[in-house]
Formats: sequence, structure tokens, C-alpha cells
Amino acid sequence: MSSLKKIRNNPLGIFLIIFFVFLILFIITYFLKSKATCFNTGKKIPIYSVDTKEKKVAITFDANWGEDNTEEILKILDKYNVKATFFLVGKWIDDYPEKAEEIFKRGHELGNHSNTHADLTKVSKGRITQEIHLCDSKIMKITGELPKLFRCPSGAYNDLAVNTVE
Repeated sequence: MSSLKKIRNNPLGIFLIIFFVFLILFIITYFLKSKATCFNTGKKIPIYSVDTKEKKVAITFDANWGEDNTEEILKILDKYNVKATFFLVGKWIDDYPEKAEEIFKRGHELGNHSNTHADLTKVSKGRITQEIHLCDSKIMKITGELPKLFRCPSGAYNDLAVNTVE
């Protein structure tokens, strides 16, 4: 009888085979996780999701290029009693102050999306701070409080942008 047949016919042999299969799977899994961590660049990332046990979804809109669909969006949200976060660009607030006020009056949250929609990966810390503060002040004028959320324009960010926003 071959050695493999002896092991397979022995309860201890079966246990050892199962044990080594699980050990190999554990080692492979550990190696893959470690490898993913090794390739992590250490780049800071903004919050893009929040773990929750609640069955909820967060709806957001960016307001930057016009107001063509704003009223229609608000009507749909009202129809279904849904609240959303609108990330407003300061220049948009300048152009459509009544729309920004209407969004807030209907119970939606206003978030900061910078003052000019600048690419925050290509500007200085001072400019990032200026972009944030200018838009913050415009939102504060409407709501009476500073926005709690900030969204990087075009989704472009780097460590400097994330650190400055923090």
C-alpha cells in the first residue's frame, strides 16, 4: 500500500491533510493581505463611505455649472421626502444665491465644494485654505453655520489637500 493510501485510511492522516490544507490557505491569505499592505502608498484619502448597520443611502449633488435642473431635483426630492447634501461651489452661490437658499430652506445640507472648483492637487496650501474659507463664508451667510462636509473638486486630492481640509 502506498504511503498516501495509508494516510488517507487513517483518521489522524485525514486530520493532518485537512490541517495542512487550512494552513496553506491561511498562509496564502496572509501573504496576499500583507502584499496589499506593502503596496499601499500611504496616501491619505478622504472619507468616501461610512460603515453603518442602518439601511441608508446618502444622496449628494454638486452645484457648479448652472441651475438648469436644480428645481426639478428639488421637486423629486420633496415628492419622496428625501434629504440630500448639495456640495456648492462659492461662485455658483454668487450666481444663484436664491437657489442656494431654496436648497437650504427645503431642509437639505449644504457642503463646501471650494470657491472656484480649483484642482486642489495643483495649488498651494494657502490657496486651498482660501478656497475653503471663501466658500465656507458664503454657506454660513445662508445657513448661519459652517458646513460640516467638504468635497474636493473633480475628486482630485493629494496629501496636502486632505491635510489642509482636515
